[in-house]
Amino acid sequence: MHSDWKAKQLWYRVRKDPPEFTDDWAVKAWPRLVNIIDRGIYGECSNDIDYNSNVNLRVTDQLSKTLPTPDVSKLIKDPRKLVLLTQLYITGDKSRDSELLNTIKSNIDNLLIDKIILFVHKDIDDSILKKYEENKEVEVYEHDKAMLTYDDIFKYCLNQKTDYIYLLTNTDCSFDKSVSLLKNLDYKNPVFYTMTRYENYYGKGYDVGKDIQVYANYVSKNIPLRRIPHSEYGSLPYIEPWSFDACAFDSKLLKELKKQSIDCDIEIGTELCEIILQYRLHESGIGMKNVGFHGHIKCYHNHASQVRNPSNWPGKEAAKLLPGIYPTGETPRKITNSIQGCYRLRSKHNWLDKDTLWHEYSDFVVHDLTTVLSKATSKSSETDSVNNMCVLYLCTAKELQQGMLQASVENFLRNVESDKKVDLIFCMDQKHKNHTDLYKYKSHENINKVIVKCFNIPDNKNIYTRPWLHPPEEIEQLEVPELGLSSGPNELFYQTCEYMSSKHYKYYLMLEADCIPVSVDWLDHYLTKCDESNDWVLLSSIYKGEDENNNNQWHSDSPYLNGVGLYKNNKRLRQLMNNSRKLVLQFVQENRFQRFINYDTATGHHIMCYEPWNKQLVYDSDCIVNMSPSRDKDVDIATVLKQFPDARLLHNKRSDYSNHLKNE
Repeated sequence: MHSDWKAKQLWYRVRKDPPEFTDDWAVKAWPRLVNIIDRGIYGECSNDIDYNSNVNLRVTDQLSKTLPTPDVSKLIKDPRKLVLLTQLYITGDKSRDSELLNTIKSNIDNLLIDKIILFVHKDIDDSILKKYEENKEVEVYEHDKAMLTYDDIFKYCLNQKTDYIYLLTNTDCSFDKSVSLLKNLDYKNPVFYTMTRYENYYGKGYDVGKDIQVYANYVSKNIPLRRIPHSEYGSLPYIEPWSFDACAFDSKLLKELKKQSIDCDIEIGTELCEIILQYRLHESGIGMKNVGFHGHIKCYHNHASQVRNPSNWPGKEAAKLLPGIYPTGETPRKITNSIQGCYRLRSKHNWLDKDTLWHEYSDFVVHDLTTVLSKATSKSSETDSVNNMCVLYLCTAKELQQGMLQASVENFLRNVESDKKVDLIFCMDQKHKNHTDLYKYKSHENINKVIVKCFNIPDNKNIYTRPWLHPPEEIEQLEVPELGLSSGPNELFYQTCEYMSSKHYKYYLMLEADCIPVSVDWLDHYLTKCDESNDWVLLSSIYKGEDENNNNQWHSDSPYLNGVGLYKNNKRLRQLMNNSRKLVLQFVQENRFQRFINYDTATGHHIMCYEPWNKQLVYDSDCIVNMSPSRDKDVDIATVLKQFPDARLLHNKRSDYSNHLKNE
């Protein structure tokens, strides 16, 4: 294929500048020879050079160089969250609006995208916004501009307090699991990663997108809004890699844009907007790489309706913004501005082309993803253990005051054998005068740093009342908080999950003050669990004691997992916890005399009743043993280990938490 491409270009050069013949027979034979060779190279349809065929051969030749996407499982992913930025707008065309809304939903449902920022005009219908404003995975940003510019988006991102990896995308583009590779790319220096779109040609499978815009405006002279029939679609020219529908960057790029005062005041969605932006970045020395053209990170274009707004194609206005267009000075999307059958960009030497003879793509087009991967170390480093998992205590000011919390913490730290370090986080219901004493644990050799977060839950919500211990008429008179009679632990748990969702840890081991270690390798064991391939978002324990009442909870169709456990800090966990909280709210409203359900029970109940196909999200493991009811108080450790030899921690009420583990 590569030789075909070169042969075709070589013939184009000869055809454009034919030799000077001295014999009359040669002068007369030349047109016939041209016609014969044209038919052989370009096909029957070409009186002039077949523009579409030229572009497609060029692109196909480039795609033939694609190297397999490398295995990045042993590389450390960037701990920062991936935030998708896109616009929400309504066109008035039902088919097009359905496409746009379904695509936004697809991105919200993508578990590898941590957060969505929707930019919407202030006049958009409130009924459309409502479902997004209620979704904790989505942040709505209203503006009053007719069209947003790249500068608007970049300034918004620069004003954020948290450092994210940003993915700016057109509204009609979605992503598969390859989007996670954005966290493996190198952001050491300011860089702008782009993704050329992929499309499914009428069910024929996904391939590099087709350039309907060029076809409609400059080649076929057809009205842009015309739907391209299947018979024509396959022969359209491919989009070349200067075109992108999505781009990724971080704060280093944003700061460099501000430092150099680079003009990014270019309306998004207008013709040539991405080319103008890339040109200005290129001229300013900003590194640029297209990581989507070869399909390493796929940006899927959802535009089967083919409804387009021709006002977004300014043509001549855009050409004025492009200095030094080669060779004619016109907009590059003209056949008159072509070299060897393909229209080119603004100079003989730009970021896209390697040279002017064969016009091969430069290394801007990434065919080997290893060239742009972060050089992160393997998962054996101390830093990675810190980023991978933290130990988190869900605790109360009362437990701190009584010393129960300190006894549990010191028990775990006294009985640990590991060369790894982790962060230790305390999430407390209310602030206590002695909470600063917890920072002393930073001196332990296995603790990297200590964080204390106090939520200051109001007293009227910080309650735990068992309704079965009170007559119904007494319960009916109570002012019950929205999360019920167990509102205290429920508020603490759900606020903790929300707080942790903003942290960089991939996992957190949630403990309570009545937890104890039963093996000195507990820390290494749970760090190893984090490195294993798994489908769960919560690894915990069903009740494993002897109390029959707890073996079959009345408000669950199946034994529920205890709240103590290993949590995978991702989007799917947040969705599950949001649904769990909604179930608590609904249960409290509908059960007049009961109004009591704990967060862990609600989570299990939601899975069993509303998402039974997702049972794999919660995993019962014997490395955690739940014997928390009072009936199991002071259970013998040897008995636990005999029954559960893989146990590493025990959730159990005990008379003394200070020293129980025999290390002989």
